[in-house]
Amino acid sequence: MAIGESGPPGVVAAAFARQLLAESAHRVALGLLCVGPLVGMLWVGAAPVGSGAGWAGRVGAALAAVPAYPVLLAVAVPAAVLALAAGRRRAGSRVERLAAPAVQAAVLACVAGDVLLLGTVLVAGVPGGLALLAAAGSGLRLSAAALAGRQVARLAAASR
Repeated sequence: MAIGESGPPGVVAAAFARQLLAESAHRVALGLLCVGPLVGMLWVGAAPVGSGAGWAGRVGAALAAVPAYPVLLAVAVPAAVLALAAGRRRAGSRVERLAAPAVQAAVLACVAGDVLLLGTVLVAGVPGGLALLAAAGSGLRLSAAALAGRQVARLAAASR
């Protein structure tokens, strides 16, 4: 009787996976957008600059330390915003279908950025406490983003 009302188990499971995928994409994107600026401020605070440099000088020094980072930010932030918006749209809509690829792009850009930042600290040596805190923040975000990206990829595969 249940199969007659709902359909075969594979169809029902795929429908549940699609709904979970949209919710997961929304949550992962929200997490990246909330944690990103905090970790970024730690890296900006840890950037080695002269004593007279203000906040703008610190931001410039942090971005100059990893030249590819602005490109990764240009990918990660819009992709996360798109995933955040798409994850809350009407089920089955074209916009909702963008949630998974958008959040996967944001996760990949975030992981690549954290790997680059951590690599920079390893190559340059660890200059002080704030750099250690920034590295710890990136390490935690890297782990969480990788796990979340894996979950989203599994749900995307199950929703087909």
